[in-house]
Amino acid sequence: MEVKPTISKNIRIRYPYFFEVEDGVTVDDFCYFSTRVKLGRFTHVAASVSIIGGEDEVFQAGAFCGVGTGSRIVCASDDWICELSTVIPSDILKYAGVKKVLTGGGVIFEYLSAVGANVTVMPDNVLKEGVAIGSGSFVPSKYKFEPWTIYVGSPVRPIKKRNEYLIKEQAEKIEKYLERRSNAA
Repeated sequence: MEVKPTISKNIRIRYPYFFEVEDGVTVDDFCYFSTRVKLGRFTHVAASVSIIGGEDEVFQAGAFCGVGTGSRIVCASDDWICELSTVIPSDILKYAGVKKVLTGGGVIFEYLSAVGANVTVMPDNVLKEGVAIGSGSFVPSKYKFEPWTIYVGSPVRPIKKRNEYLIKEQAEKIEKYLERRSNAA
């Protein structure tokens, strides 16, 4: 059964033609998206989240994922060593003969993964199935996550395993309920 997405009117989407959401997605107030976005079933993006990276990169979240309030997902960033770190219109860069180099790589949240409030995730990361990152943490680029593990800190470090069985059971119960409801309609 279809569950309509709930998308706040108080968000900014820089590339609306690259903004895809599935059933049951919720995006709260004051979020900013400046990259390609694909949000899976029942993913929640809480208030004041920024997901940035430009038109060439992508943030993708599988089903039942979460992004905590105030978090920053960075899919591309300036090269802070070799170039200006500001936004210059592309036509000016072109005619001035300046090539902008970004450090990039999409960010993927696999099925049932989530980050708490005020987490920063840098480019080129894949949060494996069931990964959870505690509030206030910092994830450097290309971090190697293990599935069903909780990470905290700046930079993140693993602290314990999540209960894969119980969490998957909760998601399955929701899916089965929706299927029964759809068949009854």
